[in-house]
Amino acid sequence: MDKKQQTKLETFILNVSKQFIHHPDIPASPGLMSGNAGISLFLYYVAHYFKDQNIYDQAEERLQKVMGLLNSGIRDISFANGIAGMAWTIAHLNKKGYIKGETETRPNQLDHLMHEIAVENINNAHFELLYGYTGTGLYFLENEKTHFSTEIIKLIIDHLSSNIDINSTMPGLAHGLAGPVSFCAKCIDNGYEIDRSKKVLQTIVPEIFNIFSHMPCLSIQQQITSCKHDNSPNPFGWCHGLPGIALSVLQAGRATLRKDWMSCAIHCINDYIAELQQYENELTENCLCHGKTGIANILRKFYFQTKITTFLDASDYWIKKSVADTDGSDALQGKISEQDLGLLMGISGICLSYLNFLTPDIEEPGWDTCLLIS
Repeated sequence: MDKKQQTKLETFILNVSKQFIHHPDIPASPGLMSGNAGISLFLYYVAHYFKDQNIYDQAEERLQKVMGLLNSGIRDISFANGIAGMAWTIAHLNKKGYIKGETETRPNQLDHLMHEIAVENINNAHFELLYGYTGTGLYFLENEKTHFSTEIIKLIIDHLSSNIDINSTMPGLAHGLAGPVSFCAKCIDNGYEIDRSKKVLQTIVPEIFNIFSHMPCLSIQQQITSCKHDNSPNPFGWCHGLPGIALSVLQAGRATLRKDWMSCAIHCINDYIAELQQYENELTENCLCHGKTGIANILRKFYFQTKITTFLDASDYWIKKSVADTDGSDALQGKISEQDLGLLMGISGICLSYLNFLTPDIEEPGWDTCLLIS
């Protein structure tokens, strides 16, 4: 990256951060994916990069709001908007050394509460990352082992072993089979339920290969037509598209030393990169969920895990395409609204991806663990 590009990115990120300082009460929601937990995550990373005390102060103010809600008796344990995501944010910032004082303590009472609610509800719960028990499990996987984490992850693997109907489930990372695949790979990497996690992968990964081979839904052209018809998000990125699915298979292959799985993932993402060039005008959004920065971030992961430079070049290309779209951004004009501020769908996640681009030697910045891609 040349100096001009670096300056442009840094200026944009700082201007966005200032808008959060000027609008401290927006948004009102506390969650990780669309509320103050995700915004505080962004602001702490920005404050650390620029060594800016004003941004640190705003990050801490927003995190204190999250802490206040966690102590209010909330019983939503979802990762997107509930306890699991908010507690993950606090624990992650603590591990990074970004927070001090009372927020440093891991909220063990929340571990107990999440364990209690999960045990009560897992038979009626879905397995997906954002609103199901995979997200709850991710919080426990990312922290030190306790009896709570051991029991919760065993319970989740029990449920994944017997309750996923792979014939009626879509493959996406946010809401489908790829989420449990990445989760089980993380279980193996972290020493939880290794043998049983491998058995779950041996069931799910072949089904994803079957989907790759026989279902038209992963063709970009078919997905564009379908999404326009259903008025649903575009098919390009992390949430429903092939990049997130392929990365989950790559993670599973690495965790289980299955070179055939890794080769399949690399082949699929190579084909995807070539096909995507034909439809890049359809990709009009920048968000992590299904936009340019989400694609760039996943391709960057492919590069670091394979050292194939094609993936790094493609990642750089899509980040630059995203940056080119930011000149007239509402965030620079003070026209911010709640829907475009968050981590997953909004400007906080976009800027965190830009920070990745500004720190190219850091393979694992850490914040994107919450998307099951790190």
